Amino acid sequence: MKLPNNCYFEEYKERLTINLDKAFHQLSEKTDKADDFRFYLANSAVHSSNIEGNTVSFDTYLKATEFNLHLKTKEIKEIDDLIKAYQFAQENELSFSNLLKAHELITTSVLVKKERGKIRKMVSGKKIRISSMVYYLGEKLLG
Repeated sequence: MKLPNNCYFEEYKERLTINLDKAFHQLSEKTDKADDFRFYLANSAVHSSNIEGNTVSFDTYLKATEFNLHLKTKEIKEIDDLIKAYQFAQENELSFSNLLKAHELITTSVLVKKERGKIRKMVSGKKIRISSMVYYLGEKLLG
């Protein structure tokens, strides 16, 4: 990729009707960054769950959580579990044991307790189960 020549940048800045330094400073002073992050994290979790077949819309999930509607359906719990796993992954170092812990968190609503966070090498026909894939990736990434 070739970067554009920056010889026109100063002229561009002079023609702007806003002060870029002031605008960037205002962005950095924004106080609700944690709330923004929670919003985007929830959005990501809902849409990732939708890819896996979960039918809860982001709007429904927001209403359920923001207004404390206590809609603890299995699908809402799956999204909550995914958010917990995302948060765990963000706060902890990448390691094989933490990969298994994230697996345990993400499968809380899906698997029985004895199967969570465990390596399960299962092959069903030609399809390798996701747990086997997690094991394979964990071994390759972490040695």
